[in-house]
Amino acid sequence: MRKVTSILFTLIIILTIIIPTEIAIASTKTVHGTVNYVISGVRVAIHTNTTWWSYNGTDLLSSPKGIENDQSVFDGCQMQGEGKKWDWYNTGYHGSCRSNAHGIFYHPKSGTQWTSRIWITGYYNGQWSWDHVPHW
Repeated sequence: MRKVTSILFTLIIILTIIIPTEIAIASTKTVHGTVNYVISGVRVAIHTNTTWWSYNGTDLLSSPKGIENDQSVFDGCQMQGEGKKWDWYNTGYHGSCRSNAHGIFYHPKSGTQWTSRIWITGYYNGQWSWDHVPHW
């Protein structure tokens, strides 16, 4: 009985130490980058890039992945175009990806036209960062 207990205890320790490092569980990360544009104290547009990718802690997986590009306009502001794409999507060990979503806006009351661009960078371990232009 003592020998069986010792073997079971050793097996539990081995499984506890080895198995979690050998098995990587796939996850999907969803990130939203949102920018509000204000002219003369009035919000005239909202631009959002929603990006998702799959990873397992060591690898960037090929799917599921996607980009949504959403805009809302107020105070007479108009949409003049929009687009989305992957700047890169490098699967595999320590892979990364970057989505690129843009919207072209025009506010006729102020005569202002601008292109909003939002980048989201995702990594194999679920970490992420984002940036946008213009910064105003």
